[in-house]
Amino acid sequence: MTVPDFGYTALGPDDQDDAARRQPSSNLAGWAASRGLEYRGSEVPGAFASVLPGWPQHLMNLSKGPFAGEHFGVIAHRLYELEAFEGKIRVPGDYWGSRFTNTRSLKSFAGISMDEDSGPFDGNRIFAPTTTAAVRAPEAALLPGFIIRNGSRMGKINSPKLAEFGLPHLRMAGSQFIDDEMLARLATAVAPTLATFDEPLVEAKYAYGAVVVTVNGYRDDPEFLDRMMAGVAAMADALGALAASLYPPIEPLDFAGSWGPVDPASHPPGSWIHGDEWTQAYSRAAGERRMVEEDPIAFMRHIPHCPVPGIADGVLKGELATEEGPVRVRLSWHVQGGITSGSVRPAACFVAPPNAPEGPFGGVHDPHSDMYLEVRDGLLFVWGRARIAGRLNSEQLLANAAAWWQRYASAR
Repeated sequence: MTVPDFGYTALGPDDQDDAARRQPSSNLAGWAASRGLEYRGSEVPGAFASVLPGWPQHLMNLSKGPFAGEHFGVIAHRLYELEAFEGKIRVPGDYWGSRFTNTRSLKSFAGISMDEDSGPFDGNRIFAPTTTAAVRAPEAALLPGFIIRNGSRMGKINSPKLAEFGLPHLRMAGSQFIDDEMLARLATAVAPTLATFDEPLVEAKYAYGAVVVTVNGYRDDPEFLDRMMAGVAAMADALGALAASLYPPIEPLDFAGSWGPVDPASHPPGSWIHGDEWTQAYSRAAGERRMVEEDPIAFMRHIPHCPVPGIADGVLKGELATEEGPVRVRLSWHVQGGITSGSVRPAACFVAPPNAPEGPFGGVHDPHSDMYLEVRDGLLFVWGRARIAGRLNSEQLLANAAAWWQRYASAR
């Protein structure tokens, strides 16, 4: 296999061979199988679009499946992208064995860096070998997003130190949605895990219902990989517990009841904000489908373990027409931010038939409808593999949901 040509660097002195090779020297398929994970190689896991790269060429040896504590997660070797220009890496920190490639343009001659991502290795970028582990964390959905990284690899302005929380080597990127009190809560939650990683690169990120931890180098030691899996799952648990203490789940679950109209005044700081065009689209779809629009924050509080990737952005409550009669359903559209901004992932949920088994974690894919299915906490969820941009496709979603329900109920 031809290895792509791109600029590279090492984040630690022991990673220089990994960097120059531009690909891992080891294969994690055997280790993944021994841990009950599915080895996938290079692909973009859509469930983690908020925290992982958008190019499959940047992820290698990717394996996915159940992590500790009933989490669905992925672990992979990752090309960690850094901005570079004119032979310099424009991110603070120490680097070893760097090799640069430059893309020159009229703007670059004027001193403006061009970091366009029209291809996986286009533009003035440089890549470092790392290992990354991520899990779904819908229980933390109402917390603000954050990034924590080595202090030496983060600017000193607006990036508070975390030494008082037992993390002297780390800082948190400043955010208008994270005041001193919230910073203390977040740092306290993640400290037990991050204190165990003292590497040249340690990065933790939470965004849109997913948590990721990244360290330098292509790691293949089974004990270290196990520790990464356990650590990121523990972080998700801790952040979920924090969110529950601030925004308690609404119990018991009353799926037939009203979960309330959209109420922006009750939304937590840092909540995702969609434009007027989406507000109008949800209202229009509610009228067209004879459904009731509900609050997406209330949706996440009623269903804290929602397996659909991302965070609910719009919710409609109504009924499905089935052979057995009307079935209550909630349609929802979920956002993941970042490179997926402007798109939504369609989903539907309803009360699962009696004795329906839970799972499988991560869902099972149906190629006919191109949707995933997962049962969680007595609810049956279906969601689209692909995100859609600029529209809701509510009529098609309702039809797909009815077909899924009919097939699933008949199989029971």
